[in-house]
Order: sequence, then C-alpha cells, then structure tokens
Amino acid sequence: MAINMIQAALQTLLATPAAPLTLSFPLIAAGAWLWGHRASLAISALSAVGMMLVAVGWPIVAQALAVSAIGGWGALCAWAARQRVSTVPIAPPASRIAPTDLELVEAQRLAGVGSWCWSIESDTVEWSAALYAIFGRDPALAAPSYREHASLYAAESFARLDAAVANAVVSGTAYTLELEIRHASGEPRWITARGEAIREASGRIIGLRGTVTDVTDRHQLMTALAERERALQISEQRFRASFNSMFQFMAILAPDGTLLEVNDAAASFSGGPASDLLGRPFWATPWWRISEPTRNGIRAAVSRAAHGEFVRYDVEVLDLKDRRVTVDFSIKPVYDDSGNVVLLIPEGRDVTEERRTRDGLRQAQERFEAIFNSTFQFIGLLQPDGTLLEANETAVQFTGVHASQLLGRPFWDCHWWTYSLHAQLQLKAAVLRAAEGEFVRYDCEVQGAGGALITIDFSLKPVRDETGRIVLLIPEGRNVTEERRTRAALQESENRFRLAMKNAPIGKALVSLDGQFLSVNESLCRMLGYSETELLTRTFQDVTHPDDVAKDVAHRRELLDGIRERYQMGKRYLRADRAIVYVQLHVSLLRDANGQPLHFISQMQDVTVRREMEAHQEELTQRLTLALRASGIGVWEWDLKTNLLTWDAGIRRIYGVNDGIALHYETWRSAVVDEDLSHCEEAMAEAIRSKTRGSSEFRIVHPRLGQRFIESLFGPVMDDEGNPVRMVGVNLDVTERWMAEKRIGEANRMLQNRIAEVSELQEQLREQAIRDGLTGLYNRRYFDERLASELDRAAVEDHGVSLIMADLDHFKRINDRYGHQAGDALLQAWAELLRANLRSTDVLCRYGGEEFVIVLPRSSLADAVSRAEEIRTRFEQLRLPAANGTKELGTTVSIGVAHAAADSLTAEQLIHAADAALYRAKAEGRNRVVCELLPQSG
Repeated sequence: MAINMIQAALQTLLATPAAPLTLSFPLIAAGAWLWGHRASLAISALSAVGMMLVAVGWPIVAQALAVSAIGGWGALCAWAARQRVSTVPIAPPASRIAPTDLELVEAQRLAGVGSWCWSIESDTVEWSAALYAIFGRDPALAAPSYREHASLYAAESFARLDAAVANAVVSGTAYTLELEIRHASGEPRWITARGEAIREASGRIIGLRGTVTDVTDRHQLMTALAERERALQISEQRFRASFNSMFQFMAILAPDGTLLEVNDAAASFSGGPASDLLGRPFWATPWWRISEPTRNGIRAAVSRAAHGEFVRYDVEVLDLKDRRVTVDFSIKPVYDDSGNVVLLIPEGRDVTEERRTRDGLRQAQERFEAIFNSTFQFIGLLQPDGTLLEANETAVQFTGVHASQLLGRPFWDCHWWTYSLHAQLQLKAAVLRAAEGEFVRYDCEVQGAGGALITIDFSLKPVRDETGRIVLLIPEGRNVTEERRTRAALQESENRFRLAMKNAPIGKALVSLDGQFLSVNESLCRMLGYSETELLTRTFQDVTHPDDVAKDVAHRRELLDGIRERYQMGKRYLRADRAIVYVQLHVSLLRDANGQPLHFISQMQDVTVRREMEAHQEELTQRLTLALRASGIGVWEWDLKTNLLTWDAGIRRIYGVNDGIALHYETWRSAVVDEDLSHCEEAMAEAIRSKTRGSSEFRIVHPRLGQRFIESLFGPVMDDEGNPVRMVGVNLDVTERWMAEKRIGEANRMLQNRIAEVSELQEQLREQAIRDGLTGLYNRRYFDERLASELDRAAVEDHGVSLIMADLDHFKRINDRYGHQAGDALLQAWAELLRANLRSTDVLCRYGGEEFVIVLPRSSLADAVSRAEEIRTRFEQLRLPAANGTKELGTTVSIGVAHAAADSLTAEQLIHAADAALYRAKAEGRNRVVCELLPQSG
C-alpha cells in the first residue's frame, strides 16, 4: 500500500520541471520513515520507485533512493544478526537472493557500491552483485573465501587489508582503506574498502561486513596532479640551472627597482650570498659602491626602463679586490599582455679586456697611419678596379698637388703618370693583372712637382679577405734613381764598389755562378761567425739552412735565365756555431757589356731579432684573438709538416690526456666521434686552402667522462711566402651548455622571453600557493600552515581555537543540471557570504571542491556553533538567478564544528574531529550544524 501511495505522488510530481531535485529530499525522508517502521517494506518501496525514476530519465533522484536502500539494507542486516546470531547464517548466498531483494541489488548497482559479509565461524563470504561488477568476476561463481581474496589484491594492499581485518576481528575497530585490486580485465584499479564488526547479543564478534567503492578515476586524477606538480618543480629547477650557469651578471627587478632574483655569477661578484641582496633597491646593492654618481646613474636607468626604454651603457664597478672593472650594462623591460612593464631584466658583462683590446686596435691603427705617412717610399691603397683610395704623404707631397685632386680617380689618371700615355697604359695593364691575383713589380718613371721625373721600383700587391676574394691593391714605389746611377757607377769602378761593400752595415757578398763566395764584407762575417778566409772556402749552400737551399737555387736560376733581374726572399743561414740567423736576402745578377752573367751580388740584412719578435707577436696576437673568441679554455698548435701537436694544460684536461703523452694529429682524430670527423677535417682543410680562420663543432670520447661536445676555432699561420705552415686554434668544452641550452639556439633573443615566461609562472605559483583562484579564499596549503601556527599561538597565549568544516549539499547536482558556471557562481557567493559574516581575524579557506574550513582563533565552542548556525541560515536563504534567467539557484550547507582548548589537540586531531562532525551532519540529513565534543588534556 505504501508503494501505491508513493507511485501516486510521483505521477503528480513528474509533470513539474524541478521534480528531480524537488523529489530527492522528500523521498529520502520517506525512505528514512519507512526504515524506522518496516525495513523490508522500505527496501521494496524505494527500490521500485528508483527503477521508475531511472526509466523516466531521473538518475539523480534514483541514486538518492539507492543510498537510502543501501543504508536500510545494512540496518536490516544488523537487526537480523542481532536476532538470529546463533542459528542463522550472516547473509544468504547471492544465488538465493529472494525476489523481494532484487530491488536492493539494483539500488547498489545504481549507487556504484558493492557490499560483503563474512562469517568467521563458517568462513563464508557473501558478495553483492555490485561487488562482482567492481572486481569484474562472473556473478555465477561463488564468492571467494577470505584467503582467496589475496589473489584479488596487489600484495602490499592485501597486507594492509589483512592487518585491518585482524584488528577488527580482535578489537572490533572499523576500518577504511584505499587499496589496489587486480580486476579481471588485468587493468589496475583502486577501491575504498570499509569494514566493521558484527557482534551477537553478548558482544562477541562473529563476523565482519562492509562496502567497496571503485575510486579508480579519483586515484588517477590525484596521480596526474602529483605528476604535474613534479613537472613544475623540474621546470623551475631547469630555469634555476640555466639562470645560474650564465657567466654574465643577471638579475630580475620589480618596476620600482626592488631586486627579486640574482644569478650566481652576480652574487659571487658582490662578495656575499644572494639572500643579502634580495629585496633591496638595485642601486643600493654592493655592485655600485664605487661612487654616488654611479648609484644615481643606475637609479635613473631603472626609472627609464620602468617607463619602457631599453637602457644600455658602459659603467665602471669595483671587484672584490677593489680593482676597476668595465661592465657592458643593460636593463630591458618585460611587458604583460596589456603592455604594462611588470619586470626589469638587468644584465652585465665584464668587457674590461674587450675594451682594452679595442683601445689597442685603435692605437695600432694610429701607429699604422703614422708609419704609412712617415715612410720615405710611395705607398697607396687601390680598389681592385684601380680607383685610388689612399696615398701617403710622401707620395702626395712629391706631386705638388692637393690630395683631393688624386683620391677617387683612376690611378693611371693621377699626376704621377700623366707625363706619358705609355706609362698610363703600362700601369693600367699592371692593375688588371694584380686584380686577378698577380704580384706585379717593375721599374718605371713617375712625374713629380714641376714635371721632374724619377725612377722608382714599383710594385702592386693584391690583398685578400678571409674568403680569398681580392679586396684591395697596394701600390708601392721606392725611389731607385740614385740606386740605378750607383749601379752604373759600380760598373765603372769596381774599387769604389768594393769599398762601399766592405763598409756596408748589412752583409754583402759577390757569389760565383756556381755558388762560391768570391768576396764578403765584415758585416756578413760577423753575422755568420766565420772569418773572411773561412767564408771564401765555402759556397752559399754550405751556410744555408737545408730547407731553404732549393728555393734560393731556383731563384738564382731565374736570374740566369733572364726571367727576373733580381729577387728577394726571407731565408735562414747557419752560423759557425750552428745557430740559425734569419735574413732578408736581396740578390741581383751582374752582367758584362754583352749581357753575359758575371756573378751574383747578394745583400743580407739580419732580421733575426725582428723575425723572432714578429713571430712571437703574431703568435700571441693569434692566440689572444682566438682565445678571446673562445673564452680562453684550451689552445693547440698543429705543425702541418710534421703532424706534431702542441696542447696546453687546458686542452689536455678537455681531452683527458696526461702531460707525458706525445701528441700527433692521429691523437686528436682517435678522440673524435666517427660521425663528426669528416666535417671537422673539411673545415680545417678549407681554412688551410683559403688561408682564413674557420670553426667547427664536434663530439669527442673522454676516457673518464664519456662523450663531450667541443666547439673549435682555428686559423693558419703563414711563412714569409704566405704559405700555411701551422694551424693554431682553441677548443671549448660546451657539453653542459649543449645539454642545457640546445633547444635555445637563439639564446640572446629567446632568453628574455624565457625569463618573462618563468617569471609569470612564478607569480602564478606564488599566488596559487596561498589563494584559491575561483573564490579568492586561502587554499588548503595555507590552511595547513595557518592552523598549526594558530594552535601554537593558542598554547602560548592560553586560549582556545575552533574549527568549522562546511560542505555545500548536493553541489554536484547543481553542476550537472545548471552547468559549472552556475556552480562557480554559487561557490563565489558562498565565499562572499563567509567574508561578510566572519571576523577579520578568522581564517577562511577552500579545503577542496565544495568543502570549506574556517579557523576561529580565541573562540569558544558555543561561539563557533552560533556563528556556524548563523552562516547556515543565511546561506539557506541565498538565491541566485540560474543561467536561463527563469529559475533561482540555491542549496544548503552541512557544517561540522570542533574546538581545541589551549595545548589540547594537534592540528590533525582537530581536523579529524571537525570532519567527523561534518560527516554526522550529512548522515543526519544535511543542512545542519553538528559539533564534536573532544576530551580535554590533563
């Protein structure tokens, strides 16, 4: 008859749009009344109504009835156990479920909760149909025995379950566990298992019963959230590693100049830890202690950058030893999406050596210009097409005209050559040959002021850039008018010639056509360490370095063949003590009146000291240039003739090679990874061929550290003839940078974006760390910290702390029916209500989802219950317009209250007590305040 009455009521209510939500509460209430009067009738009635509601599309109401049915079934089982404990089994087998209990099975399925019952005396376990579904077992099979349950759980989970069951059997303690099960499909799943003891009238424990709920989705969600948190931590660690591994000084400022972050390089340069710097105005940090104007300049630069300007200038600072250091300093503003400056990124780079090098280059340029304009020879610079770019003062003054009448014109149309069309055409042809790479040299006449003509030794030398392209021609003229007259005079008077030769400050000799010394002067004897008599018994080949003999002989053959009139070359002589002497050799061939060769005239200028200085200076310059480009890590030399390598200590460390090991080219090849060897050798071969610098990147295998990444810069060193004889280079181990920053190929441009992104993420993380993004209330992390501190304060100040835990009733239904936007609006309205009705000293937190906690310092339990009741009443009256504008949205709240006197409870105990009170509030029908009375300490 009760079922008929409920069905009639349903038919009336089914026609209303709000029927699902409206029916939930009265039907649960009806179910509760029936349990109190006729439990079996309640099961049948609520199950029948639940199936009807599912049929019409109202599963929410059906689930509510299912909860009532499950609760009633549990109560019925408990009553049966008390009445028939000594004569009746704990529960009937699943295969013998009475037709009147089918509604209970359906209710369990709808609620997603499985139930079980275990008789200790008979060791029989009974499962509900829903429990079979959770484990994926065939309902036709008998329920497994208690020990057979071990195969249904992961080993660790069953061990925990077994311990909890043993405790429940011995002491009657209920348990709730989250466990991993082995589903029949093989996929891992997670459940919440609850169990409690069944006692007979005497209190003896005769069995256990409980429920199982599938929580796999929740467990996977929590695991995913934990993984995301770990990923965020890794991202932060990577940023820190990148930020602190830079050799530049870097920091992050707030727009007002407050120092927020500083990397290790900058902190070390300041002489103190970063913690002593953060939070201070940037201009007040130790970096700028050199002077007050410097600090004011930094303050002004920060202000300009805060208004959107990129600021950059050189500034002097003091290092830890109070030495002046020049820093290339800049501040770059970082904007948010609205175009507002939210951060400033200052960066500093020590450019002291760079500026010194630049000053040195400027001084070298000034010295070059001084030499260029002070030499007595005529020197100029031409474009490859013959246009005159520069002429030294000697050449310009010789013409008697202003330089503006010469520069920018074709060289052959300038004053020097206009005396003769033949001279102009000869010069034009010489320019064309030089522009094709030929070194051109010949004697000619040039015109000076007033039309005076002189004879010059004229040459055109091509100049190539690093790619081998001819970019300049250098014309040079040496006045040889007197030299030619002197040669004629020498032919007329050999005695005069011998006298001049003997007293010449440079070495001079007459050499026969077969190489025998015929006459030598004192300067040459001193230069080579032989007496005149000793030299006259030797040939020039006897005192020439073996490597230079063939070249000298070839040049002399060209003189004899008439190919050239003279030659000059750098060569090496061997002194009597076998020491090497570097000379600049000038050789010409003396002929008789018939043009027949008589003997060679050789002039040798000792350039040993100059050569050593130039070689040393060139070597140092090349090393310095390459070392500056490669940060000065490791320097190497490779002798192209012997294949011997010279490595400094730095490069030996890079390759893991001990000092005592001899080095050859193969030593390096064997260390390089095979896949990288070919392109490295091609790069070096191209540098040798083009006589320009080159670079390459490759991997090596270090004997202890394994594979390393190397960056190499190199260039050839030439001999006097312009031929490569050595390679000099540097290697830099860039393994760490390669691994950490490979994906940041455009490092300088991308760095600022990366810093801005990480900074924005840091700001978001800071905010998320203490605030809930939807309601603006504090989050659970902040609650945990604050509750502990309030309890500590309560212990010191001897006052109590109350805790309110609230949960919005049926919040999921609101999201399901009206959408999450409506649910969010309700949460925000709830948060505003809390702010308006609580003290400023109270701590409001969103505990999770629709759960909220409120810490009330210096509050008694009665006061906390009064406040909770006032909040509950106001929220019950709260209504918000639904999304469609035709309905009003509202719900109720269940509240649990707990109180801790001074130094009586831990934070965990207080939270557990409030949670238990909240659970009771929901179990007793929701929309109410329940307090938990706790024992006092002492």
